[in-house]
Amino acid sequence: MNETVKKKNSLSAIKTQAPTMLRPTVEGKARSEEEKPKRTREYKQKGRTGRPPKKAGEKENNRIAVCFNDAELAKIKELAGLVPLGTFLKHHLKETKLID
Repeated sequence: MNETVKKKNSLSAIKTQAPTMLRPTVEGKARSEEEKPKRTREYKQKGRTGRPPKKAGEKENNRIAVCFNDAELAKIKELAGLVPLGTFLKHHLKETKLID
């Protein structure tokens, strides 16, 4: 009886075939490990989505801290309205040709 139980419950009776295709290509053939694209930094940047980075000359990464008293700050905020203060001041610096 043990022999029949062994045959009945044996996992060797269930054979699974290994997948032959890793990933189908355009022609429907399987890609081998050599044909897979390498995951390098250049590969990742090539398929990059989103906004492209600015060039070094266009980046605005320098800051200046300016102190105002309460009355001056209230006047600037009143004139700026809904415009951010930095944008408002930068616009007026460009208008007066202090910066290009």
